[in-house]
Amino acid sequence: MGVLDRDEHSRLEESYGRAESAGVRTAFSNPCFELWLLLHFVSGVSGGQTSKNVQDKLRAAHQAFRDFGKSLATPHQRALNGQEAAAAKRAKMLIANCPSLICTAKSGHAKDCRVLDRIPSTEVWEFLAELGIVSW
Repeated sequence: MGVLDRDEHSRLEESYGRAESAGVRTAFSNPCFELWLLLHFVSGVSGGQTSKNVQDKLRAAHQAFRDFGKSLATPHQRALNGQEAAAAKRAKMLIANCPSLICTAKSGHAKDCRVLDRIPSTEVWEFLAELGIVSW
């Protein structure tokens, strides 16, 4: 499984499709990986999110992330520890509220749901489920 986020990648849909066609499962986050981190602390994240917006919300959500850059240092890891199940539950709720209206928390994103339409959304929880850290 690979981890992939939207950020500003111009060929994301093509890359995502090629990975899926090759049998590589992806843990996709849109608009950015920091959405997964944010879901450890807050619920109710809804559409129209930008990377900057999500990063600002993460910095405001927990003291450990006030100076967050792009790497997870020990204080960040400590803040996240034990919150994985809550983050997974919140990520599943984002799928249930997918703008495509064809996705469900139980089934995930539908085949006909365009990857760029999945905003906000993160599939990182699926990676943790495969590792046995959270449940499906």
